[in-house]
Amino acid sequence: MAQWAGLANKAIKLPVIAGPMIRTELVSYAKLMFDRKLTNSAGGNISIRVGENEILMTPTLMSQRFHCELKPNQILLLDQNENVIEGDGKVTREVNMHMASYQENPDIKCVLHAHAPESLFFCGELRRNA
Repeated sequence: MAQWAGLANKAIKLPVIAGPMIRTELVSYAKLMFDRKLTNSAGGNISIRVGENEILMTPTLMSQRFHCELKPNQILLLDQNENVIEGDGKVTREVNMHMASYQENPDIKCVLHAHAPESLFFCGELRRNA
């Protein structure tokens, strides 16, 4: 997971209205996550804190519809009330999980929610054998 560390550290230095460079980088991390099978078509999202009350976030159906092949303009800038300030697309239903993480701990700079097939299998096996 060392590849995510650089992304989280960059969020600390960003202006509130994040420019195209960070959006392009977020798009590349989403694609990398899908290509390395860290998530599948079932879902997943990435968000980055870019201001005290703002985050950049991948849109709904990032995996299912787009297979993580996003364009920078699809990365959404959201306020603390989950309103879209910038970006083309709709907010994912998992936004509340991301926002709760940021509100609970101000040190959190990035949230990665994925559906890694091996993890899903492992959780299913634990539940079945419990």
